[in-house]
Amino acid sequence: MANELELKYGCNPNQKPARIFVKEGELPIEVLNGRPGYINLLDAFNSWQLVKELKEATGLPAAASFKHVSPAGAAVAVEMSDTLKKIYFVDDMKLSPLATAYARARGADRMSSYGDFIALSDTCDEETARIINREVSDGVIAPDYTPEALEILKNKRKGTYNVIKIDPAYRPAPIEHKDVFGVTFEQGRNELKIDESLLKEMPTQNKEIPADAKRDLIIALITLKYTQSNSVCYAKDGQAIGIGAGQQSRIHCTRLGRKYPICYVGHADLVKTINDEWYMVMLAVRPLEGYTTMGRETFLARVEWENDWPVVNPGVGRLTDTVEINLPKWTAYTAESNEYVFSTMGQLPPEFMVLRNADKSHYSLEKGKGLLMLFDTHTLKEQASPSYLALRQKHHHFMAKALLDVSNLSEDKRAGIAYVQNNLYNLRVEVNGKMAEVILCEKGTDRRVISMPLQGSNPLEVSLEVDGLSAAVIIEGQKSPEVDIRTLSTEAAGGFTGCTVGLYAVADTENTDCACFKRFSYSEAL
Repeated sequence: MANELELKYGCNPNQKPARIFVKEGELPIEVLNGRPGYINLLDAFNSWQLVKELKEATGLPAAASFKHVSPAGAAVAVEMSDTLKKIYFVDDMKLSPLATAYARARGADRMSSYGDFIALSDTCDEETARIINREVSDGVIAPDYTPEALEILKNKRKGTYNVIKIDPAYRPAPIEHKDVFGVTFEQGRNELKIDESLLKEMPTQNKEIPADAKRDLIIALITLKYTQSNSVCYAKDGQAIGIGAGQQSRIHCTRLGRKYPICYVGHADLVKTINDEWYMVMLAVRPLEGYTTMGRETFLARVEWENDWPVVNPGVGRLTDTVEINLPKWTAYTAESNEYVFSTMGQLPPEFMVLRNADKSHYSLEKGKGLLMLFDTHTLKEQASPSYLALRQKHHHFMAKALLDVSNLSEDKRAGIAYVQNNLYNLRVEVNGKMAEVILCEKGTDRRVISMPLQGSNPLEVSLEVDGLSAAVIIEGQKSPEVDIRTLSTEAAGGFTGCTVGLYAVADTENTDCACFKRFSYSEAL
């Protein structure tokens, strides 16, 4: 090894001359093939450090895909399913542990990895070289190469492919220097050791972290060490599946993937119509300002096939609110009305839902009177079957109205409207005959946020108006102050099914009385 290496060019082709050198000793690398440039070696040295640390931390062969001095992917050798092999285009290949690591590192984000520089923690074998050979990349760095692997790589790109061998025992000086605009910067190297010792202090209720989750946390932390500041890494199954490097905004670096009106897409199925057209059916959500209250909804997208691979919404590349589809006329169930007059109904429409196992003794319809709901002692905060009949929230802005007989309401027997994410997070409007109380439940703790005296109307109309991320109650023509309901979102409360809104009755003691609801309506508020 020499102490100096002339480079093809600097950061750009016009930046010549270009070289790397050491003032003492020899360079830790040997160029076995090709002629690397300035960026190539920046990628090589940074990616080598990453895979070296991954190997030391996990004990598994590691690989990284680098692009313009940022990681596009990183992974360790965790066996892949047949499905994942197909997705990563390696289902037709024999995979060594090292080849598995690189297939994972590149496969998670093939677009960002296009034209990458590759780092391998172990001797490059034939299996790994064959994967590299059929992908578009600029070069590879590894501690060594088998003769078979080296022969394959030397013939790549008509013999110009960059193949670099690095001394695994090399240790750089503890102080780094860098010249910028004629000024020399100096700092101590980032020698922070990332391993399981960093996971001992856990500011969470659950103190048990599975071994595979610890491994993935370590992979994410090491990967982030070799990005610019304000970066986010998502890791799963031994690989980084998403790396957002160098975001300018400290706020938006934590919101990667939420910038589209429709996101959190998953659980897709391919469908072929009788017209030989292909569509994809999937679940996704429509967040509002980063918060999701409606949960997962069903979406449809047109699909075209290119090289035996599905292209979703060609020319658009994302889900849209509407999709034109050419299908024969068919009849799907839709709610006949947004208003339900219970006194005229023989049975409840199927769109009404209950929580958990339905207790049919809680509900009955009485002609000419309305919907009778038992004053049950089970509350919405319990994992039980309270007296709650609801519809799924379908709009960011909606109005729900209930017409309620208040003649038998009291402080220990209450009824009204509830807006529910789960048993720990909900908003309730409880009427006791004299007052209407608006109660916000967060983390299982009730907080009375509004009290509204009643003027004596019977029946009493109770309205809940949800305007995006706030809600207000309207009773007897009086509108309450707005209540912030962001805590009822998936992001705050967890879950993915979204909120429901409906009728609620509760009692403090056992009884056989029922609340009577005469009417209920749900409509979009424009």
